[in-house]
Amino acid sequence: MAAERLLTAQRKSFVSQRALAEILSIVKDEDEQHLATSRTTLKRKRERDLRMDTPYGPLWRTMTGFVMEKGKPLTVSYLDPAALLWAVCREGGGFAEFLEERNGLHPSAPSQPWSLCLYVDEVSPGNQLKPSNERKLQVIYMSLKQLGGLALSKEDSWLLVSCIRSVDVKRCANGMAQVMKRFLEVFLVARHDLLHYGLLLPLKNGANVTLCCKLGTLANGCTFLIQHVYASD
Repeated sequence: MAAERLLTAQRKSFVSQRALAEILSIVKDEDEQHLATSRTTLKRKRERDLRMDTPYGPLWRTMTGFVMEKGKPLTVSYLDPAALLWAVCREGGGFAEFLEERNGLHPSAPSQPWSLCLYVDEVSPGNQLKPSNERKLQVIYMSLKQLGGLALSKEDSWLLVSCIRSVDVKRCANGMAQVMKRFLEVFLVARHDLLHYGLLLPLKNGANVTLCCKLGTLANGCTFLIQHVYASD
């Protein structure tokens, strides 16, 4: 089915939600009339899928209590790192299979935890030449250094943790510094012990793999990634 293939295909370029809705409406086959195409319906489906409970708690969480310099209080949605790793492995596919393979080569343990990498970057969907682009986003990704430099150079190896509009970040006191302080608290305090002493991750074949990890790298920019993450294996 054409529309389903579009939704599951590997992304090669950005497409807005409005454009995606239009594309799905055009390519929808007669036997796909039930398929959601509107932006609102796609959003509801996405939010329903994210409201998943895992052995490590809910996948989708929110942060509040930011110190604001102006405007209304900010609420940031994010994916819990422990629950996210569990959910991705439960879905199976290339990431889970590769993680199992790499864990066989470099077994993790509380005494030898894998290194979690956090990468922060600003992305600019829409018209790049627009003088004031309020759709810019601060995006936070995470991955695991032990996946190896070649794998980490691939987009599929990075898991999305959160997206925050840049205009909202600017309303916060100290901007992105305050936002990252809150995310570091998640990795270094709230979920530190759980990540460090081991997550039991499900695999497609019914087996499990235990992953012990801790935050090891915080990157802001591709140059840092190339020098400190991609170069390692």
